[in-house]
Amino acid sequence: MSRKFFDTLTKKMLVVMTISLLVIIVGCEKSSSNKNANKSTNEEYSYAVISSTMTKDKSIISLYDENGKFIKDKKIKYGGIVLSDFKIESESNGNNVFYVGSAIIPHANHYMLKINKDTLDATTLDTSICPTFFTIDNKYSYAGSAYVDGTKLEKIEIDTNKIINSYKPEVEGGSSLNEKDNKLYLVSSGYEDDKLKMYLTTLNKENLKIEKKISLGGGERTQSTKMIGDYIWVTKPYDEDGNNLNELLKVSIKDFSIKVLKLPFCNMYQTLKSNDYIYITEYNMHGEETKNQIARLNAKNDNVECFKLENNLEMAQIDENKKELLATDGEKMYVYNLNDFTLKRSFELKQYDDLVFASFFIK
Repeated sequence: MSRKFFDTLTKKMLVVMTISLLVIIVGCEKSSSNKNANKSTNEEYSYAVISSTMTKDKSIISLYDENGKFIKDKKIKYGGIVLSDFKIESESNGNNVFYVGSAIIPHANHYMLKINKDTLDATTLDTSICPTFFTIDNKYSYAGSAYVDGTKLEKIEIDTNKIINSYKPEVEGGSSLNEKDNKLYLVSSGYEDDKLKMYLTTLNKENLKIEKKISLGGGERTQSTKMIGDYIWVTKPYDEDGNNLNELLKVSIKDFSIKVLKLPFCNMYQTLKSNDYIYITEYNMHGEETKNQIARLNAKNDNVECFKLENNLEMAQIDENKKELLATDGEKMYVYNLNDFTLKRSFELKQYDDLVFASFFIK
C-alpha cells in the first residue's frame, strides 16, 4: 500500500475522532446545562406541596415561590403519603425531608420516603414494617408501626439504608415518637381493665429496649407530640370513653411528673414548636366545623394564648427563618405573622383530579 493511502486514512480517522469528540463535548455541555437549569428552577421555590392518593403509586410535588406563584410540579412514583398515618409532618435531616406513607390500596408500603429538597428526587429507607410514625436524629431514623397485638420499632441508618435493629417492645398501639440524647420517648394507647389508657415509654436508642413506662391516665391515642428541653407535651384529644377533651399534658422526662393544662378548645390536632413556645392547632378530621383556632403556650410559664385564624387548619408548619405560620385547608395556603397571627398573604394551590392534598414542606 502507498504512503498516500496511509496519509488519506490517517486524515479520515482524525476527522472522525474530532467529530466524535465534539459530539461528546456538546452532549456533556447539554446534560450539564439541563441539570443546572433544573437545579436553578428548584432553587427558586419556597414551598413544596405534596398531593397523593391511596389507590396508586403516584404523588405530585408542586413548587411555589415566596409570593405563592406556581413554578412547576414533579411526579414521584410513591403513593399514600401520610394519608393513613399518625404523623403528617415531615422531618428534616441535612438537605432531605422524610415522610411515612404506610399503605395504598391494596398493599402495604414497607419503607419511609426521603425527598431531596434541591433535586426533588424521591428514594426510600426500606423497612420490614409499615411505618405510621417516626423520628430521626443526625444518623438514624426510628420508625414505628402499631399492630393489633402491640408496636414494632426499627432503627435504620440513613446513609446506608440498612436496618440496624428491630424490636417489638411490650407496648400497646404507638402513635408518636420523640428523641433526645440516647433516649426515645414513645406515646401509645391501649386497653387496661376494658378502659383505654395512654402511656409514655422511655426506650434505649441503641437496642430499643424499654427503660421506663408510665401511665398518662385514661384516653385514646394522641395525634402529635413535641419536646422542649426536659419536657414532652402530649395532647389528650379524647377520654377513655371516646369523648372530646382539651387536655395538654406536660411530662417531665427527668422525674416523670405530669402537669395537666387545659386548652380553650377541643379537636386538638397538630403540635408545633418554635423556640420556647408550643403551638396546638384545632382541626376535626371528620369534617366537622371548628373555629379554626390555634393555641400558643409559653413553655417557661405555661401561659396559654388563643388566636382565631381565617382558614380550616388541615395542616400547618412554622417557617423559623421568616417567623411565619403557614397553614392550609388543602385548597389555599395562608401565611400568618407568627407573633400576632395577622394574615400576610394567601395563594391558591394547584388541584389534581385524581389526587388529594397530603402535606407540605418549607425549603
